Amino acid sequence: MKSIAWAIALALPLAAAAADSLECSIKASKRMSPAELTGLAKVKEVDARKTALASLKAPQAANTYGGLGVEDGCLVYAFDIKMPGKRDPDEVIVDAGTGEILKRKAPAAK
Repeated sequence: MKSIAWAIALALPLAAAAADSLECSIKASKRMSPAELTGLAKVKEVDARKTALASLKAPQAANTYGGLGVEDGCLVYAFDIKMPGKRDPDEVIVDAGTGEILKRKAPAAK
């Protein structure tokens, strides 16, 4: 009985981590150089930024920070977008291979 409880206790954090992992079109490593990552990307940064802004219905002039990188083993564009009237930015992750939104995260409510 104790061994079953231990197995469940050990499996729960792994299941939570798997639930947060991204499904993407291009796998990449953080050890790759910026030039290698850029060479793998099929979507241009300007297009990924437009997609991220549109997903939040943000004006084109919204402050955006971020760019191409590796998250959860995926090649993505990750942007922090500061929306007017909000204190903290929203985060939008765009697949660098397909241009699809992989994840949107609003700032935590305070």
